[in-house]
Amino acid sequence: MHVEIETRGEVNIVRPDLDAIDASNAKELKRHLGELAPRHPRMVLDLEQVGFLDSSGLGAILSVLRKVTAAGGDLKLCNVTPPVRALLEMVRLHRIVEIFEGLDDAVRSWDQ
Repeated sequence: MHVEIETRGEVNIVRPDLDAIDASNAKELKRHLGELAPRHPRMVLDLEQVGFLDSSGLGAILSVLRKVTAAGGDLKLCNVTPPVRALLEMVRLHRIVEIFEGLDDAVRSWDQ
């Protein structure tokens, strides 16, 4: 699995190069981001490439959210595709994790 990480100030932008986050890769993504979370708890997950998310993917996102929150940070999502957004809204995850239309808005949200 390839995950691109970009740092802007104290914010880490994570871009998984995946069309789906599901049972086949969620565990690895959770491990990878979980290792990053304590050192870089301000995290934006850019889901522009991701067109499908299943319950394993939701679990991975929640796990990372818990780790960054425990480290004093937060997890924000951006560039969420319509099918993934529909799922996030259906399970009400959008009430727990902020979702931004674009990357710049997500990064700037920490300045407010």
